[in-house]
Amino acid sequence: MIQTVTDSLMVPTQDNPYHAPEVLAWVAAAQGGDTAAFSSLVGLFSRDVYGKA
Repeated sequence: MIQTVTDSLMVPTQDNPYHAPEVLAWVAAAQGGDTAAFSSLVGLFSRDVYGKA
């Protein structure tokens, strides 16, 4: 059976830190070209990826 993207989307949990209001605001701002917001996202995700959280 072939899954479409819509079929495979996961619903985020309420306690997921990556869906906090400030993170979603950073994503929207970064998509609009805000380099400071992009830097905030990089800092957040790199801490978790490299175990420095």
